[in-house]
Amino acid sequence: MFRNGLEALEMLPKTFVSLLFMRNAASRFESVHVFRRSFHERAIARSGRFVLRVPLVIITGWLIIVGRAPADEPLSNRIASYWIQARLLPDRRGVEGRETLVWKNASVKPVKEIFLHLYPNAYRNSLSTFAREGQMTITAERAGWIDIKSVTLKDGMNLLPELRYVHPDDDNADDRTVARISLPEEVLPGGEIAIIFEFFTRIPKQLGRSSYALGREFYFVSQWFPKIGVLETGGNWNCHQFHRFTEFFSDFGFYHVELTVPANFIVGATGVRVGTRKNLDGTITYTYEQGDIHDFAWTASPDFIQVERVLNAPPLPPTRIILLLQPEHRDQMNRHLHAIEAALRAFGTAYGPYPYPTLTVVDPPRTATSAGMEYPTLIVTGTNTFLLEKVQSPEYIIFHEFGHQYWYGMVASNEFEEPWLDEGFTSYTAARALLDTYGPNISSFRVAGIPFYGYPILSYHGFPLIALLEKIPVPYPLWRFPLYLENASNDPIEKLAWKYYDYATYRVNAYNKPEIMLFTLERILGRSTMDKVLRAYFTRWRFRHPRGEDFIRVAEEVTGMDLSWFFNPLLSSTGIVDYGVKAIEVRRIDAKAVESSVTLWRYGEVKFPVEVAIRFADGTKLDTVWDGQARWTKLTFVNHSPAVSAAVDPEHKILLDVNITNNTRQARTNPWGAIRWASKWFFWMQNLLQIVSTIS
Repeated sequence: MFRNGLEALEMLPKTFVSLLFMRNAASRFESVHVFRRSFHERAIARSGRFVLRVPLVIITGWLIIVGRAPADEPLSNRIASYWIQARLLPDRRGVEGRETLVWKNASVKPVKEIFLHLYPNAYRNSLSTFAREGQMTITAERAGWIDIKSVTLKDGMNLLPELRYVHPDDDNADDRTVARISLPEEVLPGGEIAIIFEFFTRIPKQLGRSSYALGREFYFVSQWFPKIGVLETGGNWNCHQFHRFTEFFSDFGFYHVELTVPANFIVGATGVRVGTRKNLDGTITYTYEQGDIHDFAWTASPDFIQVERVLNAPPLPPTRIILLLQPEHRDQMNRHLHAIEAALRAFGTAYGPYPYPTLTVVDPPRTATSAGMEYPTLIVTGTNTFLLEKVQSPEYIIFHEFGHQYWYGMVASNEFEEPWLDEGFTSYTAARALLDTYGPNISSFRVAGIPFYGYPILSYHGFPLIALLEKIPVPYPLWRFPLYLENASNDPIEKLAWKYYDYATYRVNAYNKPEIMLFTLERILGRSTMDKVLRAYFTRWRFRHPRGEDFIRVAEEVTGMDLSWFFNPLLSSTGIVDYGVKAIEVRRIDAKAVESSVTLWRYGEVKFPVEVAIRFADGTKLDTVWDGQARWTKLTFVNHSPAVSAAVDPEHKILLDVNITNNTRQARTNPWGAIRWASKWFFWMQNLLQIVSTIS
C-alpha cells in the first residue's frame, strides 16, 4: 500500500511514460497513442526485465487502479514473452490487437527466420486443414480468422513482405495456420529479437473453443494472437499446423496483456489483474500479468456472476479463486467452489504446490462451444441446469481441467506429437483425486435433459429403451472401458495426434488407454511407489518440455526397475493385452495322488508377466507367476487334492486386459450364473418388445 499520492509517484519507473491530460477528444486520442507507442518501446528496451510495477495514480479525467505485479524469481527459462494491447469489438465480433513479442534464441544455432502459429485461420474457410480433416463446411457467418496488419522491428523495418504461409505437416496450400518470417539478420544463440505485430482476430460463431455464444453476450478468446513456435535445442522449429484433433505446444514466458472491453462487461483472464482503467469512451481496460506461462486466454460477458474466494490451505500457498458463473447456475456456486478447492488441495499435496496466485474458473453458457478446456491459470468447466447430488458433475470436469494445470500448464509436453502425456496423465490423476475425495461416481443417464440414476442397457438415438434404475457406483477407470474396448488395436499410443485413424481412436490413445495404462502401472508398483514416480516427474520436468522417454526414465530411476517390458509394447504397438485360463484337467494317479493340469493362454500380442492363483478342493491355494512370453503354457501339479479353479491376474492388476471373462475357470461348470443372467436378459428383451409393440 502507498501512504499518499506523492509516494506513489516517486515509485514510478523512470522509463514509464507520463499520462498526459488533454481537454479535447483529439488530444485525448493522441495521449492514448503516445501511451501505446511508448508501451511497446518500453517492452523492447526492457526485454530482459519483465516486471512492470504501476501504482495507484489519479489524474484529472483519468482513473487508473493498479495492483502490484508479482516480483518472484522466474520459475522457467522465459523464452517467448508478450506485451499485448487488445480491444474487444462486439459489433465486429472481433479483437483488435497490438503485440510486442520478445523472443530469445535458446538453441545452439543462429536463426535467420521464425515460425508463427496463426491458429484462428483454422476457421477461415472450409479449405483449412482443420476443416478438411473434420469434413466441415465453414460458412462466412461462422468463420473466424486472424489478419496481420503490420509486422515491424524496433527500428521500424517492415517485415510484412517477408511473411509467408507454410504448411509443414501436409501439402495444403490453402492452410494459413503457420507462417514463416525471414529476418534481416541472424539471431545468435542466446540473442533476442523484438517484433511488433498489429492484427485483427475475428471470433468464430460456435466453432472451436475460441468463439462467441448465441443468445447471450459471451466471448471466449483463446489462441487468438500471433504466437511463435518452439525452436528446439538442435535449431529446428517445431511449429505444426492446427489440425482437427490437435492441441498446442509453446515456450514459457512473461505476459503483460491489456484488455479493453465495454464498461458493463465482466472479464476473466489468465494471470493476475494488476490494473483497471476507466476510459472516456465508455470502455474499461483491465491489465493482467503473469510469468512462467505459455499461453493467454480470456473471456468477457456482462452476464457473469463473479465470486472470489481465497483458499488458505497451509503448507500450500494461498490461491485466489475467481469463479465466473452463468446466472442460471447461481445455486451451484458452493458445489463449484468446493470442487475447485478440493482439486487445489489434492494436486498440490500429491505432486507439488500450484505456484500461481490466481485460478480463474469459467462457466460457459449452454450455447457456447468453449466448455471443457484448459489454459494457464484459467479453466473452462461445463455443467447442466439439472444435477443429481451423487453424480460427480461438474466435479469431474473441474478436477480434469485443473489437472491440466500440472500436465499441460507446468509439465509442458508437446500435445501435437504426444497427446497422451497431457490428456492421459490428466485423466489418470484427476480420476485418482476424485476417487480419494468423493469415492466412485454414480452412473446416470438423461432423458430430455433430465438426469436419472441408473445405467442404460440399450438405447436408441440417445433414448434409453432398457435401463437399470439403480444407484450403481462405477470407479473411474471403468468409465473409459467401452470406447477403449472398441478401439484398443486401431493405432499405437505414440503417434502424431493428427495421424490417428479417426476421432474415436484419437480419444482412446490420448485419454482412455493411457489412463488405464497408468492405473495398471499403479497396481503393479503399488500406490505409494506410483506417488513417488509422479512427484519426481513433476518436480524434475515442471516448466520444461518432456517427452515420453523422460517419464519412463524417471519411473525407472525411482523404482529401480527396467520397465521397457511394460511401456514398449503399450506405447509403440497396436497389440492388446488378453490372458486367460484355457482348461483345467484332473487325472487321478492312485488313491492318494491326483494330477492337475492348468493350461494358460495368451490371446493378445502384448507379453506381460501375470500372476496365477490355483485353488484345490481341500481349500489350499497355490500362487505363482507366468512370464507370459509363450503363446501358452501348461502348469502340472501332483497333489492329494484336485484343482477346482484357476485364475490369471486374480487381483485384476492388469486393467488393460480386454477380456476378463476368460481370466478364471472352474474345473466343474456352475450353470447358475448363466441362468441368472439369462433370466435378466429375457426380462429386458420382454420389456423391449413391449415398448416396440406399443410404438408400432
